[in-house]
Amino acid sequence: MIKSSLIIIASQCASNAQAEKITTPVSASAGQVITFTADDELEITSAGTPAIYANNGGIIDARDATTLSITTSGNYADGVRANNGGEVYLSGGFSVTTSSFDADGLLARGGNSLIDIGPGDVHISTNYDDTYAIFIAEDSHIKIQDNAVIASSENNVEAVTLKSQSRLDSGGINITTTGNQSAGIVNESSDVIIHDLESSIHTLGTDSMGMRNTGSAQTLFNQSLMISTEGAGATGIYARDAGTEVTLNGGSIRTQGENAYGVDVIPKAPLNVKKNY
Repeated sequence: MIKSSLIIIASQCASNAQAEKITTPVSASAGQVITFTADDELEITSAGTPAIYANNGGIIDARDATTLSITTSGNYADGVRANNGGEVYLSGGFSVTTSSFDADGLLARGGNSLIDIGPGDVHISTNYDDTYAIFIAEDSHIKIQDNAVIASSENNVEAVTLKSQSRLDSGGINITTTGNQSAGIVNESSDVIIHDLESSIHTLGTDSMGMRNTGSAQTLFNQSLMISTEGAGATGIYARDAGTEVTLNGGSIRTQGENAYGVDVIPKAPLNVKKNY
């Protein structure tokens, strides 16, 4: 048992205390390591601060614990944040829900920050304008072993955004956005690799986009990807710039709204589609 209010400054070790449910935010900063054990359950609710926050090289390791849910309210209250070299390790099979301004589901940025989520699907829901379910920037990395299931409501949202030489690895990904001018995946000069599972991106709003790839973006789906858009002026896949490459191993792109495009590729931005047999 590790109480969430404690800071552990020690070598990586496990506690043998009795089980405890962790319900309040957990944070670790420079030189600090917090380790949870199989006796711990994380069911965290936070107002105004990230629920799980590793900053400036701090480490939170809950791979052996059971993570049930993460729920935040209040501005800037991310679900899980790794910042400036922070590292967060979690077991899968949990949900993340945020509902306020600039409150992202999973955020990793700066100094090779890392969020690593083990077996079990992760369900992420955001419910505010201009928010991200997953945001990765500045040489950082998010790894999800199984499936990421994302529901982003309201307008001008980007369900998944990568910038500045960052990376997303996931077994599969299923995204739904409902607001106008929203996007499933925005990849700017980074790497998106979806490994093992069939994936989907579904946008409902006007002027929305399944995927936007720019700069030196590298986007690879090893299994089929189904993209569908319903709003007017929507685009299934957009790719721009000579360094951008999008590779799909089968799937489909369907548009329903007026003046919608399945694919919009600027010259010299390769789109490779392999047929699934």
